[in-house]
Amino acid sequence: MNNHCLRDANVAGGKEVVIMNAHHIVFAFVTVALATGVSPVWARQDPAPVRDGPVSITALGGASLGSGQAGAAAGLTLSVDVNQRVSLEARSVYFDRGPGQSAMDLNVSVLVDLLTARRAVPYLSIGGGLYRAMFDVGNERSFGMMGGQLGSNDMGVTYGQMPMFYARRMGALNAPGDSFGHMPGFTDPAVSVGGGVRLDLTNHLYVRPDVRAVTIFGGGDTYSIGSITFSVGYRF
Repeated sequence: MNNHCLRDANVAGGKEVVIMNAHHIVFAFVTVALATGVSPVWARQDPAPVRDGPVSITALGGASLGSGQAGAAAGLTLSVDVNQRVSLEARSVYFDRGPGQSAMDLNVSVLVDLLTARRAVPYLSIGGGLYRAMFDVGNERSFGMMGGQLGSNDMGVTYGQMPMFYARRMGALNAPGDSFGHMPGFTDPAVSVGGGVRLDLTNHLYVRPDVRAVTIFGGGDTYSIGSITFSVGYRF
């Protein structure tokens, strides 16, 4: 993956604008780690609690970044330890992408611990799956008459704040009120990279700040968003 991890579509001009590169991802990761206070714990190298069982679930919440907007994110994960350093994670996350826009990311990732036998363990993740974006084009707040924020696809139809990655694939529409408000979503393959820190609180309970970039592929183009989340997990 190149250094430009997160890109956005300038709807008015149809040009892609980089909104977050790899250096920003690293900075966000460090910021989240410091904000949760894990760095002092990490530095002490306290021995980790004995883990009971290889299977764990987490509930997560946070924010998604992209399209010049920040929205809420919430989801669940199920992970299985392969060995002392590697685990497999199935992840389902819902993104609120702003008025009239939402998405669901379903993927399976490999998580690799960078340290072992520590109470606070940094890790890297890489995975792939499906990303489904949904648009309520009848939402006037996002797709109504918004002056300079309006853009158009190749057919000349305006789509408000919809990223050009999707607007180009909409095709011609009839007048508002005809097809608007019940548009089908787009389901595309996607890959994700990121990392975080897992802080074991007990043998069973842990917390985990996490930063990820998701790149979606469709229509011969790519589109990327990012997420910053905080998880609470339980190990069985």
